[in-house]
Amino acid sequence: MNISRLFIRSSNQLGNFLRCYSIKSPLRWPSSRVRQTFIDYFTENSSISHTIIPSSSVIPPKDSGTYFVNSGMNQFKSIFLSQQNHHQQQQQQCVVNYQKCIRVGGKHNDLSDVGHDTYHHTFFEMLGNWSFNNAYFKREACTMAYDLLTRIYGIDKNRLFFTYFKGEDNLIEADYETRQIWIDLGIDSKRILPFGMKENFWEMGEIGPCGPCTEIHYDHTGEGDSSQVNRDNPRVVEIWNLVFMQYERRQDKSLIPLTNVHVDTGMGLERLIAVLNSLESNYDTDLFTPLFDTIHSYCSKSPSIPPYPQANSSQQYAYRLLADHARMFTIAIGDGLVPEKKGIGGLVKKMIERATRIAHEQLHIDEENVAILSKLIPIVTNILSPAYPDLKEKVNRTKEFVHSCELNYMRKYKLAKPLLEKFIQDKLQKSDYIIKGDEIYRLYSGKFDSTNVPIEMIEDYTRLNPLLKPDWHQFEELMDEEKRKSKLYSVYNKTIKDNQTISHHPTDQLLDVIKGSSSIKPTIDEPYKYQLDQSLTSQVQLIINDRLESVQSVDKNTKYYILLDRTPFYSTSGGQSSDHGRIQFSNNLVFQVENVFRLHKHVLHYGSFHGNGNLSDKNVTCLVDQNRRLNLSRNHSTTHLINKVLRDILNDPNLMQQASLIHEDYFIFEYSSMNTNVTRSVFEELEKRINELIHLDLPISINSLDYNSVRFDSTISRLPNETYPSNVRCVNIGSTYSRELCCGTHVLSTSDIEDFLIVRIDSKGHSNKRLYCVTGSFAKQIRNLFENDFQKRFHYLETNQHQISFDHLYNECQNLRETYLNEKSLSFPYNQRLNYLDRWHRLTPEKKSLRKYFTNQLNQDLTKNFMQSNVDIPIYEIGYMLLRYNDETNQRKHQPYVIYVNFQQKILIMYLKYPRQRDQLIEYMQNHYKMNAMTNFDQYDQQTRDLFTITKKLVVFQPIDKDFFDQMNFDQISTELFSHVF
Repeated sequence: MNISRLFIRSSNQLGNFLRCYSIKSPLRWPSSRVRQTFIDYFTENSSISHTIIPSSSVIPPKDSGTYFVNSGMNQFKSIFLSQQNHHQQQQQQCVVNYQKCIRVGGKHNDLSDVGHDTYHHTFFEMLGNWSFNNAYFKREACTMAYDLLTRIYGIDKNRLFFTYFKGEDNLIEADYETRQIWIDLGIDSKRILPFGMKENFWEMGEIGPCGPCTEIHYDHTGEGDSSQVNRDNPRVVEIWNLVFMQYERRQDKSLIPLTNVHVDTGMGLERLIAVLNSLESNYDTDLFTPLFDTIHSYCSKSPSIPPYPQANSSQQYAYRLLADHARMFTIAIGDGLVPEKKGIGGLVKKMIERATRIAHEQLHIDEENVAILSKLIPIVTNILSPAYPDLKEKVNRTKEFVHSCELNYMRKYKLAKPLLEKFIQDKLQKSDYIIKGDEIYRLYSGKFDSTNVPIEMIEDYTRLNPLLKPDWHQFEELMDEEKRKSKLYSVYNKTIKDNQTISHHPTDQLLDVIKGSSSIKPTIDEPYKYQLDQSLTSQVQLIINDRLESVQSVDKNTKYYILLDRTPFYSTSGGQSSDHGRIQFSNNLVFQVENVFRLHKHVLHYGSFHGNGNLSDKNVTCLVDQNRRLNLSRNHSTTHLINKVLRDILNDPNLMQQASLIHEDYFIFEYSSMNTNVTRSVFEELEKRINELIHLDLPISINSLDYNSVRFDSTISRLPNETYPSNVRCVNIGSTYSRELCCGTHVLSTSDIEDFLIVRIDSKGHSNKRLYCVTGSFAKQIRNLFENDFQKRFHYLETNQHQISFDHLYNECQNLRETYLNEKSLSFPYNQRLNYLDRWHRLTPEKKSLRKYFTNQLNQDLTKNFMQSNVDIPIYEIGYMLLRYNDETNQRKHQPYVIYVNFQQKILIMYLKYPRQRDQLIEYMQNHYKMNAMTNFDQYDQQTRDLFTITKKLVVFQPIDKDFFDQMNFDQISTELFSHVF
């Protein structure tokens, strides 16, 4: 680099410093002006008028293939894939907006770059304009982008570079059309550069719409060096990406052309503001500088922690990371995310913890101000609320969540820091630089000194010591193994069912079959799916068998998908399971509907026929299972009551419904609240109040509203991360008691619910709870079982516990626990459970009693060295008892083994005084008694696995033929073993 060029660069940097921090004059292009100018151009000043669309939530719907909403186009995916109906598409041909985006995790992940450079962010705003269904394409999109940048924003075209897609190995053709368009607009061909798939072919996820793109880059240097484009040079940055949606990426990774082409453009607001104000760092804009001022005000009052401009590199990194993360937390939690252990909530929680530690270590935030992130939330809200007004409603809730995470983490940090530092120091002193995966796991899981070390601390501390080589691959394998084992013996997986959703079906192949018929029309399901008491005459458009063939004749042993022109069946959506019922054909064939789901514009009915036959007549009669529909509607209406009553009881207007899952026989309601001081009395009161509302016979009505008119109406509840259509259904309970946006089915009055009962409650993290409830006849049935079965049996055991045999008492207690008192059970009133569980523990024989019971069996007859039982006792208790058995009379010293036999479990556990005889014993038992030694204990808990795999004095045998077990003579076996083995 020559001297003059070096002088120009130094002068520019000095000018930036003086302009931003010495004079602190208002920016010529503040963020609000840049944002509004973009919107005004496309709605008022461009050659093609656009409709402004509000930003969607950053929290994506389930199964959307992305961690967060990471671009402006996510909410329009259904249009790109032709999933919306014709009317909606006509309304939204050309749109513009500014979209909240988060890129953390998944395919598009900027987290590792944040704070280290001046232009990456976890949260950013995407300015975008879209064309749907051939409204306009490449030439118009490029022309408007160039006009806005150069004429409206006044950017020098000689500071811009343009890229296009050069093609990929003859599989996808190059986009020479776009290159020629830029030339036609007067761009020097030297500034138009070809790049490959990585840079110029855009995909939103593993599957979904995609296509070639053209990027516009800005050169802060003014040197015109095209070799710096796409080289991660912070002074030559991409500002706008124009994506031309031509393809759909399928699950098999193939590309197929979209029915209609679309345009999706995205320009980062933060980078554009920096460009327009001649700033090389996004962090020098008005989106960040107020945050830096606030951070510094809470730093230690010491010259060693100067303001951001004078700070050293590690301190500037901390400033940038805190400011960036505070913006991300404000948006994500404001949209309804809860920082918790798993999923994207767990990712956010980890980021809060990391930022808290970095603030403490790099900026020396003192003890009083340690929760600095929560203090930044109001500042972020003030900056962003003009664009996103709903942030003001959520600011207190967001502060409380972040503040709670910060304080909880600092308590862990103070314990973990000295432990981790000592561990690392020991490694370095021993020149043992490899940190094994199991060592990382032991640190993380608290196996060192009973203190859990957060993973992000291990990552950062080992990164600071280049000599250390942690084996993250082995650690991940250990974590995966723990997850596998956890799922293996999780009762939860056995008791909770999912709604059968679209993901259970071969959607791509079904859609191909449907598209293969040109006469197929979209299915009409409104208003029919809300009219329960009527049958509906429809026409069959298509019948597809489970081999994905269109058919005219059917077999009762095959599953089919039926596509109708209109349907009264409610398809799975909004957390509510689909309807069941029958479709009757004119030739008396009946199709049993087992599941209904929407596939783009079509509603498919899945099930089987009751007989065989040909289907020549297309006219059918649809009959919905009204009893199932009534139960689903009862449950759905009750979720609305819970949402309202819980807010009142907890006095928490910021309580958020996180999810609901509506089945016929029970439903799940999950919520988050910062009021974590929830006792059993809260749920007793909830149950009481809802049953009172049921008896009040409040009418339930539904009306249609314009979403934009009620979007900020605090009297109407809505899900925080839901995308709503322009016209929404509002479910009203009473005249004004509860109002909630909902697409589900509902009863006509609260009295139709009949009864309400909570049967289970799970805690899902610090502030999330999941309620399992039943209504109607299912609630009455559980009350009846409680009163007429459980209470009678329990009372009998309590009254006669000293008169009945030990085996019988233990068996009955275990049976009651498994059937009714199990924490995963859905068959017991939750508000009675704790009371009876306490009494059950007092009633059930203790472990000490179990051991004494079996020891007495041995001591009563010293000539017999086996004991037996007919109760399902944990094998850990038996093994532990055998190891600790003490022959006080010393009369068993000639007997080197003890046998335990359980006739119910059909197992034999043997204690060996001399483990060297183990192999001989196993061979003898297999050859003479057809019994194999158990070697796999994965189905048991950890302490059982450890006991029987580490201790060689214990062997568990299982019969090859279980029917033979009851015929075995264990007296004889004991004698034979003594003679032939021991």
